Amino acid sequence: MDNGSIKILLVDDEPDILEIVGYHLKKEGYQVFKASQGAEAVINAKVIQPHLILLDIMMPEMDGQAFYKEICKLGPYGNRFLFITGGAVTEASLEFEKKWLREADFCLNPSKQINCVPP
Repeated sequence: MDNGSIKILLVDDEPDILEIVGYHLKKEGYQVFKASQGAEAVINAKVIQPHLILLDIMMPEMDGQAFYKEICKLGPYGNRFLFITGGAVTEASLEFEKKWLREADFCLNPSKQINCVPP
């Protein structure tokens, strides 16, 4: 599969992250779709059916955890996630990882240093 046929849904409430990450993904030839809120991303995911979802965990209204639980109700999306966050990992986020993210990856501080923890 060439990059041009891969659809990536980028979900983050920070416009700069959407712009910078989206730019670099498009530069590599990927089809990039953006959403700044979880509810908007659920609608987009239904229509787009992305191959990968890059998702911020800490967002207002519907956060990454709520989005993940909601989107997994729609089908086999559990292994299509890469979680990103610029914030500190909390006890609640660690518990979420243990319970829900067995099939997903989790990256900390993507704008500074990428530290991917395999499931």
